[in-house]
Amino acid sequence: MQQKKMRRRNCIEEVAFKLFCEKGIKQTSIDDIVREADIAKGTFYLYFKNKNQLIDQLVLREATNVLKRSIAKSKDRQRKQDSFENQMIDIVDLIINYFQENPQFLEFIHKNLYRSMFSPETRAPIIELIKTSLDLTDDSNNDLLQKKLYLILELVGSVIYNAIILKEPYKIDEIKPTLYQTVEFIIIMKEGNNIETNS
Repeated sequence: MQQKKMRRRNCIEEVAFKLFCEKGIKQTSIDDIVREADIAKGTFYLYFKNKNQLIDQLVLREATNVLKRSIAKSKDRQRKQDSFENQMIDIVDLIINYFQENPQFLEFIHKNLYRSMFSPETRAPIIELIKTSLDLTDDSNNDLLQKKLYLILELVGSVIYNAIILKEPYKIDEIKPTLYQTVEFIIIMKEGNNIETNS
């Protein structure tokens, strides 16, 4: 029974994601989703309160999948002694590569980023994924780390959307070096605008 419920929920999500990418979110109604999924409208409401909750779930799912793929690839090609800065820049580079190859996912995630991605319910698992994957769970300044990760996610999301989808004011290859420098700057900053040093 539980597996059947999971399959049905996944079916709704897959159909909705396909329609959102093809038609746009505003142009896709719940009626469109249930018709394409071949389910009763009441079945939809067993899994989601409304369309916004479904969008939130899809944003979290797609953003998490992109991060997981990028982190896994980054770990495969990294050395253990690589710094946190190098790890994060490598992950950002892999995220950019992924979205260059799959711009439709970038458009979907970005259009719903500010309403969904950075709500507490959605932001927390994304940041926790990064912390756990990079072995940062014992960081002494957890609040500062979360702020840094928030800034990096916000910055990278906005810059790559403008560069890949809008191609303005800079194309992605033009802005990447400056983006990486800025990510590194955010990482090495201490509370109170001081810069961390290795000395």
